[in-house]
Amino acid sequence: MKQCSYCGTEFKPSQNFCSACGKGDTPQQTPVYQPKKLTKDISNKVISGVCSGIGNYYDMDPTIVRILFVIFTMMGGSGILLYIILAIIIPNPIYPDPNKQQY
Repeated sequence: MKQCSYCGTEFKPSQNFCSACGKGDTPQQTPVYQPKKLTKDISNKVISGVCSGIGNYYDMDPTIVRILFVIFTMMGGSGILLYIILAIIIPNPIYPDPNKQQY
């Protein structure tokens, strides 16, 4: 016996539609692999989210990335320049619009 994914009613495997709600039997979709994208992390940002975005991309703590930027800054100021360039280049995350209907 199969169970309807919409209403929970059981029906025969030979049936393609639920007799209670009339919805079709939809097969389970396989998850699609989506590669990681380097974006700023708006939820864990201090200045613009660059360090937390890099930390999320490489699966490391953003604090370590922030410390590395401080070290680069103390070694000649290249950390500030690098941070400004990355703040311009790295895009903001794209969140789906909750008001837009998806079909």
